[in-house]
Amino acid sequence: MASQTEDMSSKLAGQTNSETSTSKENDTQLTQENNISSSSNSNSSSYQNTSTNKSFSKQQKRERKQSIVNLQAKTYLVQPRVNPGGAEYMSRSHVQHMPPSAAMQPMQHYIYENTGKRTRILMVAHVHGRLNYLNNLIQTTKATAVINAGNFGFYDDESYNRMRVGDLESRLQSSMANSLSSAECARALSMQNSNQLRVYLRQRNFLSELPSYINGDLTFRVPVYTVWGVDEDIRVIEKIRSKEYRIRNLFILDESRVFTVPQSDIQLVGLGGNLVYHWLFDNGQGQEKVSGDVGKIWVTLLQLASLVDMADKSRDPTMLRVLVTHVGAGREPLIALLAHRIKADYSVSGHFHSRYCVSMNTWAVNEYEVFLKRLQQTKQEVLACWKSIEAHAEQCCQPQELVNIRSALELIEEVPSEEEYLSLWRVSLPDMDSGHAFLGVGMGDKYTLDTYTEGRDHAARIKYSHNNESKRKDQAKSRTAR
Repeated sequence: MASQTEDMSSKLAGQTNSETSTSKENDTQLTQENNISSSSNSNSSSYQNTSTNKSFSKQQKRERKQSIVNLQAKTYLVQPRVNPGGAEYMSRSHVQHMPPSAAMQPMQHYIYENTGKRTRILMVAHVHGRLNYLNNLIQTTKATAVINAGNFGFYDDESYNRMRVGDLESRLQSSMANSLSSAECARALSMQNSNQLRVYLRQRNFLSELPSYINGDLTFRVPVYTVWGVDEDIRVIEKIRSKEYRIRNLFILDESRVFTVPQSDIQLVGLGGNLVYHWLFDNGQGQEKVSGDVGKIWVTLLQLASLVDMADKSRDPTMLRVLVTHVGAGREPLIALLAHRIKADYSVSGHFHSRYCVSMNTWAVNEYEVFLKRLQQTKQEVLACWKSIEAHAEQCCQPQELVNIRSALELIEEVPSEEEYLSLWRVSLPDMDSGHAFLGVGMGDKYTLDTYTEGRDHAARIKYSHNNESKRKDQAKSRTAR
């Protein structure tokens, strides 16, 4: 048996010796083109060195066979990077063609690394002020820019005084308190003095780590483009929009600005806040166009009209347009109408709180006729809200404001064509600690869309089902005994 093994090894060695020069040339060429990691080089070099030996250990044979498979596939194995959240981060983009022999191997991640300038936009949602975590994620994933779809964490040191104690306590009891330990949360909830509670939370940057970025102590590694969400401080947003707060590499997407991602042809348009129909005509406590209060921000009809006007003036047909909102186009027909109206190619949103990234074409969910019915129902609800306050608005609003409102109402009368309906691609993002996505420019200027999620734990459901099954069997036995 040993002699047969040696004969097979010598034959395999003879075959590989005849291919050594060719393998070295391929290895050198692929190394120059793909800029592979050191782990890939170690695999190829082990193959070249062991090809001249007469005998091999079992471990060497396994490594040698794997090296041959890698060379045949002309694809190099890149070690998985580590996610700052604790789980292994793996990404796969333009995968080269692999023969069946390579495809039959245990699941591994073959990555094509482009040596040229490649746009890689990290898309997240619900950061909730964990900006240092976001910065670590940028470094780990080698992102060139970031898009955030709401609830960024727009709070400063004064936000603790502006926010109601009840809202602070509710945040301590929710998932937003994951920046504190369970012992710290319990201690904070036990405090009877509201001022003491505010000081305690401020010292721990409970609401957000943004004050360190406002002071200039920290900065973002790459440009970060974000819309505001629902849980934000309207005063902080107004200070950033008025440039009273200047934060390097932070850009707010709103109804008055369009941004182009550096070294790409990707244009970003966005508007944040919640979408509630009876609030479309209410400015709340906002002093500018931002509507809402501390911890509650929403969209107005005037903002939608301003966004459409700005998007029409800045449209470039040669660029890819991405609409970023907090509320998704799949859930709200009015957002879908906005995306079609400004001719967006992608609609990126959060607010869904899913465990997974959801990426789909709108037509995959609803037929065009179903969408038109939902859109018609939305129009009726918005017009009904306007009719209920129209008489009061005519007395309180300026003539130009009334003109703007009626112009905005005309927007919802527009209907996208079926071709426009089929062209929109939607991306709904989970919370940042659950997953993220990437929008990039790959080979041949093709746009890639990659998603990553931490996964979902089904242990509780499985345990519950197992317990129910055990109870069912026990009940059946008891009935049989009777």
